[in-house]
Amino acid sequence: MAPRGLNAEGYFGRGSYLASRGQYREAIADYDRALELRPSYVEALNNRGLAFAALGNPADALASYDAALEHRPDYLRALNNRGLALAGLGRHEEAVQSYERALAVEPHYPAALVNCADALTALERNPAALEKLERALALSPSGAALCLHIGLSLAALGKQQKAIASLEAVMQDREQFVLALKVQSPNPEIHYNRAILLDALGERQLAIEDCERALTLRPDHLRALNLRAMILMSLDRIHEAQSSLERAIEVAESQAEPTVPAGIFRGVELFARAASCEWEGFADKADALTDAIDRGGHTLPFLYICFSDDPARQRRCAETFIRSEYPTPHPPLWRGERYQHERIRVAYVCGEFYEHPVAQLTAGLFERHDRQHFEITGVSLTGRATADAMTLRLERAFDRYIDARRLSAEQVAERLRELEIDIAVDLNGYTGAQRFEIFTRRPSPLQVGFLGYPGTTGSPHIDYVLADQVVIPPEARQHYTEQVVYLPGSFLITDDRRSAAAATPTRAELGLPEGAFVFCALHGHYKITPAMFEIWMRLLKAVPGSVLWLRPRNPLVTRNLQLTAQRSGVSPDRIVFAGTRASYGEYIARLRAADLFLDTAPYGGHSTAADVLMAGLPIVTLMGTTFAGRVGASILMASGLPELVTHSDADFEALALRLATDPGELAAMRAKIGRTAPQAPIFDTDRTRRHIESAYRLMWQRQQAGAPPAAFSVEPDVASPRDATRV
Repeated sequence: MAPRGLNAEGYFGRGSYLASRGQYREAIADYDRALELRPSYVEALNNRGLAFAALGNPADALASYDAALEHRPDYLRALNNRGLALAGLGRHEEAVQSYERALAVEPHYPAALVNCADALTALERNPAALEKLERALALSPSGAALCLHIGLSLAALGKQQKAIASLEAVMQDREQFVLALKVQSPNPEIHYNRAILLDALGERQLAIEDCERALTLRPDHLRALNLRAMILMSLDRIHEAQSSLERAIEVAESQAEPTVPAGIFRGVELFARAASCEWEGFADKADALTDAIDRGGHTLPFLYICFSDDPARQRRCAETFIRSEYPTPHPPLWRGERYQHERIRVAYVCGEFYEHPVAQLTAGLFERHDRQHFEITGVSLTGRATADAMTLRLERAFDRYIDARRLSAEQVAERLRELEIDIAVDLNGYTGAQRFEIFTRRPSPLQVGFLGYPGTTGSPHIDYVLADQVVIPPEARQHYTEQVVYLPGSFLITDDRRSAAAATPTRAELGLPEGAFVFCALHGHYKITPAMFEIWMRLLKAVPGSVLWLRPRNPLVTRNLQLTAQRSGVSPDRIVFAGTRASYGEYIARLRAADLFLDTAPYGGHSTAADVLMAGLPIVTLMGTTFAGRVGASILMASGLPELVTHSDADFEALALRLATDPGELAAMRAKIGRTAPQAPIFDTDRTRRHIESAYRLMWQRQQAGAPPAAFSVEPDVASPRDATRV
């Protein structure tokens, strides 16, 4: 007998109100009272099912929907919700059948179309899923929540371009878009996948919030912890990133088969410490990471390169990473066909086609390629999301420019195959906005690593690496899975159309003391090691009144370096942080205000070292044992300045001190740089371009003859008068 009080509609209304406040158990009690009074009350049965679903009980939810459908077999909402409950129970085939029943009643039901697509995706019936999503999008192009769901589903199917288009449509109404994002899901994967897409759209703060929603639902969600940390690091919120990484390490080490290996997090956490110059316990953590690699573990190869001076271990880390990340090889898109093109088709694939060191170095190369013999394509992995003057310049430099921001790795690879690219050049490796998966799909007969990544990829998918005799001496080739192509002089190309601003700012304008000796080290802070910083502190103590000029950074870096200096007996005010640079030309001009540039080890300056010579500033480098630690030496030796290359910490410190305390020797060195550097091959873009093209021709000729990739050296091109400046 039903209790006295409200009628069925009253209990239903109160139950719905309680459910809207998240009081699902109380809501179910009121729905039950309504059903005692009216057993065929299908709306109450449907909402009762929704409340059970919200409590994480899909079995009871399913029973409630089934009861509603006994009374009304064509009840659309119950059919749709029944499909969701079945999917929650892993019964995806039955879920599809339930959605199809709803669509038979109403073919233009967007929610059923989208949910049916999700179930079809779970069954790996992707073409059918795509058909449903496209129908849903056509029916509801402006519904914020629905467009968000459709975008996520398309992204999960690898249809990045359509996914972003779906979201950009609703993002035009930002208020509605943000409201749609606030819709909570009991499934942490929904929030995690949404965060991935938001990050791709540049909505990093919203992506962080979705990671946090996923972690509220599943605190041990490793991929969400990892994504949150990566985004926070990109925003320079290092301490917050470290909390995610420390939690991730704990979780990964507690799981038998973690979705992300603990070594990945150890490497990122170590990098975060390096980027913030937080060195307490740093050496122990670096040793622990190396021990893990020796035992068959791995981290992101670029991260290990930053701390390692062992090329054999770098190769081991990269090979383990490839086996772990790509355990099942993709079927190659290029299957041995012999292309017969009048011009060699070269594609440069890069995530930094904007005002970035890689673009600054290569812009002149792209513009000057010999169009009679080469057809040049540029593939931008970030597209116009970061468009600036450099992006516009590069768009004009290529014969064909592909904005791949909205394309998946699979779609980019397919595009390269359709274009019959002969040589695909990877300018990222494992750095920056890379998508190495493109190359694992083998879209081109020849795939080459160049410039952006100073080490081996450990991958059979990269055939060659462009280098020189200094960065990869012949005896070090064993540490590379790629065949090494030796360019004359230095492998590094520069853009000789870029130059310093005419006016050199005064020291006062730069915040530097007028009469002091200025040691300069404008490196990324992750390259500064405790050992190198200690050498710098000893130099400051040995040269009275001198200062150390470093790159600008956040207050955390400033505090850490000043505290470390103080512990070393150096006043913190002797460390000067540079202001932000307005342009490349002004940056080069500012370098002239320094007296001596100090390189880092084991990861030295690359484009920075070339910039320093362009400014006419002497640089002391320490030649290391790995590619990353030998680029400075490569540049100096190719510029006729081998006397600035040292081979030990003691020699590095002694040479820097001698130059800092002997004005005559320093002046002579500056004069020599002023004479030789402007004429050095390193600053002759056209010469290096010819050498790179010779390398491409030789690779292509071997491939056309059916020969496998093999190491070789490119003969110097004597067409340029600058070739006379050789060591």
